[in-house]
Amino acid sequence: MTNDKFIKICGISSIIAAVSYIGTVIFILIAGISKPESLATMDQYILDWNAVKGLMSVYGWFGILGSLFTIPAILGYYQLLRKEGPMQWIPAAIIYHGVVLLTLAYVIPLVISHFIAPVYIAESDPSVLASLQVLTHTLRVIEDFFIIIGTILTLTTGLAILAIIDLKRSILPKWINWLAIGTGVLGLGLLGTLGTGVVKQVFDIVTMISLGLMLVWMIAIGIIMIIRKEKDAKAVEGM
Repeated sequence: MTNDKFIKICGISSIIAAVSYIGTVIFILIAGISKPESLATMDQYILDWNAVKGLMSVYGWFGILGSLFTIPAILGYYQLLRKEGPMQWIPAAIIYHGVVLLTLAYVIPLVISHFIAPVYIAESDPSVLASLQVLTHTLRVIEDFFIIIGTILTLTTGLAILAIIDLKRSILPKWINWLAIGTGVLGLGLLGTLGTGVVKQVFDIVTMISLGLMLVWMIAIGIIMIIRKEKDAKAVEGM
């Protein structure tokens, strides 16, 4: 396989990953499941989850699909920038670790949908029900942790650093590098979502903007990888 064909496949993967992530947003909104405020509300939370477990399962699968297709997408991105030097491997490796955490985060909705929720509905022992509530609450905390750390590793620490390195030589269009940098900086807003009240609401909006920019970047870099040929590199760089 030639380098051009490999990069083209990676570009297609980037677009598929973006569409998959859009799918997660659509299905989580349709499901309408809001995070439980405390362990005391877990009973109703699990019951609500069970009512839409099919949607939450699809949400999880779309997330896993997006994460898996992100791997070749980033590999293609690295391939475009590899002439910058071996240091490119460091942020690229950081991104892969972030993607692993994101993949694990999207496995958790599948565990709740296919195992915990059905067992909870069929169970009558109060002690078992209490244990399942604690387990579900713990898994949701772990999911949030994986999403926050995984996203920060992927966007802020990985993607933004790669874009900053490329600004020096501009192998890619400068606007797409600035888009990646902006996405990474705003990605830190995920830390603010751990707060409460107005602070959380503000950072929820910042996070939504960051993820929106990420999707735009993934589609844009995917298109660039698809149309780019070695002989046309200079033309693409001038975009």
